[in-house]
Amino acid sequence: MKTGVNQYGLSLVELMVAMTLGVLISAAALQLFLTHRQMFNLQQGIASVLEQGQFVVNFMSRELMSAGYGQVAAAIGTGEGESADGLRYDAIRIYLEEGKDCAGGTLNDGENPVANPWKHYAVTIKNGTGILICSDSDKNNNPLIDNVEAFQILYGISSDAGAITPNYYAPLSHIGSEKVVSIRFAVLLSSQGVTNNQNETIGQYATDRGSLQVLDQNYSYSRAGQNYLIDFEDRRLRRLFVSTVAIRNTFGG
Repeated sequence: MKTGVNQYGLSLVELMVAMTLGVLISAAALQLFLTHRQMFNLQQGIASVLEQGQFVVNFMSRELMSAGYGQVAAAIGTGEGESADGLRYDAIRIYLEEGKDCAGGTLNDGENPVANPWKHYAVTIKNGTGILICSDSDKNNNPLIDNVEAFQILYGISSDAGAITPNYYAPLSHIGSEKVVSIRFAVLLSSQGVTNNQNETIGQYATDRGSLQVLDQNYSYSRAGQNYLIDFEDRRLRRLFVSTVAIRNTFGG
């Protein structure tokens, strides 16, 4: 006579324990995925912002160094209709005797050359994004970088006609007949999308008033702040790039 084998199913308690363990494992896996995704987005944002920042600093430094080459009287200015002292975006125009245009060709090499060829740098807003544009007297109009949230410029002024060291820096609206020997510019860039799970402040240039100082402009971090012009509460990564360039073609002039 054969004895049957008794089979037992899971008890209700065992089933609930198994389901709970499954939920915990799934939640841990989801949290791990979200953490890795956030780290990836952060790394991508840092890499993109640093790449654009290094590019614009190197590019603008080379351009500004060449201002006033040759016998051009006015090396620096702003374009017609452009704001010299914008709350977020300044504009600058440099005059050259020769060089590359904004498209990489030879400046002022067309059928109708102008007396004082120039290149102009200003920020245009498109779909809510600031784009730094290079335009020139050859009618080129080329974008350089995007996600520009501030572009500020100060001019190094020398009170001594023969000096090459500035006595102070001032916006263009405060400059009279003094000699400009250097230019200090700052570019605030942001990442393309959200990279952080919290809002970020930029410690190096933060003030004790809860704001960001970008040369002569101050931007509040809080939406309730008086100078709230940039949304620092959107969880995007931001970096501020500042550089000072000596205008070599004014030395000794």
